[in-house]
Amino acid sequence: MAGYRQTWAYTKNLIRQDLLSVKTFAVYIFMFAICGCVFSPISTWIMDSGDNIGYWEMADCMLGSYTTQLFYLLGVLVLISGIPYGGKEIPYYLIRGNKAEWVTSNILLLILHIVLYYVSVCLFIAIYILPGIRIENQWSELYNGCKNGKDIGNVWLYFSDQAYNTTTPLACFLLLMIEAVLCSVLLGMLVFLFSMYGKRRIGILLCVVLFGINSLLDYGLDQFSFFCFIKYINPVSFLSQYWVGEEGISGTFVYALVFLIIAIISVYSIILCRMKKSDWMVET
Repeated sequence: MAGYRQTWAYTKNLIRQDLLSVKTFAVYIFMFAICGCVFSPISTWIMDSGDNIGYWEMADCMLGSYTTQLFYLLGVLVLISGIPYGGKEIPYYLIRGNKAEWVTSNILLLILHIVLYYVSVCLFIAIYILPGIRIENQWSELYNGCKNGKDIGNVWLYFSDQAYNTTTPLACFLLLMIEAVLCSVLLGMLVFLFSMYGKRRIGILLCVVLFGINSLLDYGLDQFSFFCFIKYINPVSFLSQYWVGEEGISGTFVYALVFLIIAIISVYSIILCRMKKSDWMVET
């Protein structure tokens, strides 16, 4: 019980230091501006059409479309680049505290960072398209008209025909949110792992490479067998309506979910094993 209290106490200290920091606030301001650039033209398009579109449909677009996910992944990259959290206090805690509890506190803060970030992004979307949205769990005619893609304000708006046929807007949103949170947590843990070898920048670069590969797949490289295989091992590629639309909550979604969970557990185990080595270090 004492260990849990110490972990929670250190986690609360990390929350005060990092979650409420200027950097975190700047990320949210940045994402609010990005959402404005993306969704203000879409809001105008909705108003001009004289119709309404479901909120869950627009959230699906933000989370599951290749052309919009790069915007919010930039915010994720900034948030995870600071792990392990705690700055100059890390050495003192590692000397006096439990190293496993220190890892757990950082992972808990990472998860909290990611969850609050995605909730905020969804709220920003609602603010910009509020006049033209409705809260109903059924696909709209505007959505149906964009299934093959539509260029709106220099933003390529794409909705999955598979998601339309096999899921509801709310179900699609929840499944995409689960994948987005798990994928972001995994990327953060990878940066954490590399930082323990003094190679944080390499971990961040790896995340950027994964983002880039996913973008290349969107431009048709998945037609080649090698790149098609990469799609099934790149966690960022799971942020697509494809993974929740082909067979609903079964099939491809289950594969993506199991892959992400196993990867997170594996990286967490490697981090704990690394801490048992006498030569381990952490880059702050």
